[in-house]
Amino acid sequence: MFNLFLILLSSLVFIFNSYYSTYGVLLLGMVCTLQSFKKQGQFNILQLLASITLVFAYILSGVKSLSLEPTILLMLLVVNISQLKLKPQVVQQISASITILSLIFAVFQFVSQDIAYGSFINIYDTKQIFPNAFASLNLILLAINSKQLRVANLLNIFLSKSRFAIAISMMYLLYESITKRGFKLRYLTVVSLIAVLSVFSISKTNQSTEFNSIDQRMEHWINTPKLLKLDHTLLFGYGPHSFEYIYQTVQRIPENQAPHSHNIVLNLLVENGMLFVIIFGLLLIKQSRGLNSKYKTALVLFLIHNLVDLNIQFPLTVLVLLLLFGASQTDHKYTLHRSIKHLPIALNLLSVSILVLSLNNNFVVSHKDQLLRDFNTSKNAKLIETYIKQNPLDKNQLLKLDEKKYIKDAFLQKPFDVTNLELLLKHYPKISLNKKWIDNYKNWYLSHSKQNLNYIHEKGTVKKIRNIFKDLDPEFSDSL
Repeated sequence: MFNLFLILLSSLVFIFNSYYSTYGVLLLGMVCTLQSFKKQGQFNILQLLASITLVFAYILSGVKSLSLEPTILLMLLVVNISQLKLKPQVVQQISASITILSLIFAVFQFVSQDIAYGSFINIYDTKQIFPNAFASLNLILLAINSKQLRVANLLNIFLSKSRFAIAISMMYLLYESITKRGFKLRYLTVVSLIAVLSVFSISKTNQSTEFNSIDQRMEHWINTPKLLKLDHTLLFGYGPHSFEYIYQTVQRIPENQAPHSHNIVLNLLVENGMLFVIIFGLLLIKQSRGLNSKYKTALVLFLIHNLVDLNIQFPLTVLVLLLLFGASQTDHKYTLHRSIKHLPIALNLLSVSILVLSLNNNFVVSHKDQLLRDFNTSKNAKLIETYIKQNPLDKNQLLKLDEKKYIKDAFLQKPFDVTNLELLLKHYPKISLNKKWIDNYKNWYLSHSKQNLNYIHEKGTVKKIRNIFKDLDPEFSDSL
């Protein structure tokens, strides 16, 4: 009966798997709390140190309202990394349920929207979908599931159009076939053809005709280390979900923006700090020693994909990782004194309690879109001020209080935001802009406008930039 209850809760986590979903994290916390009561497992020193660094990262975060869910999500992963001990057949049942639900969602989404993303979506902004995260989850399940269900996982990956995930899954199948006695050349040929044709035939909307997804990732990988400074942010980070608010300060190419750095190591380093990355890395290595080959493979596939993306910020993904680590764990060394073996129970209960409190508007509301969507400056000025006080990195919200007063702060944080540039020149028409920055912006825009870049035309960027630079540089304006 208890196992059936866990399967039901897991299915609910699938449904409430929105980007930093309060309810999804809460359901995951309930699963972990119930299991910790049942197993009363040990808690090792690395888990304790990782938990402490997460707390410090949150306390020092510049986006506290946005850091709450991802902090608790990582806390649940760290605290329960070896606690969710279930029988292999139960793990298989949960994996099968998630796979079947994923396929139903994927087929419907692909038919209606030409791409599959499962439940990896921002429910407060449904235009924001995460097909790569959906593919990453199916990479894990591909290694865990039986042969019959693997077909469904492969189909989910193909429907997500994640080229990296398709390539990784094909390489895994090739490796598996080569290392088995029953290897056939025909199988090798078919799989290779599918991989090559799929990767090169799938087309996605790039931000530029000259700037593809690999270029975008390379830019993030090159620029992200520039955010690391010799202060507390190096040790504890800027706070989970802070990347999109700080990246533009080192950004070189306009319109190349993302909510993360497309690399799990770089992102954790910037958002959670060096201490957490080191401790968490050691914890993963230590805990993976107790896994059988099937679950180790699943972990490796997930980590490889996350070297070019970031997909650890969803409740469902963390749940599957916890199932993976708990499925075949043996007892570990380096545990603390038995007197605190119930610490996982206490930390899980604390996490669940904080999330329940966060549902009350008098507490820190953690989902930005939920908090800000009904903001009205005349009625909710105090709420805006409270939000800004809790989230000083989100300077754009200052504009709702006083455009003229705060536009310089907002512009310095997001110098490539055309709206911010427009407002800056509206309120300060005689302001002197940095010549190097303005030359870079002009050179980038001119080179891309010649290619008839649909992306920026659709956003109205062409008209905006023409108006902005009309008085500053007539020659540039005429060239448009």
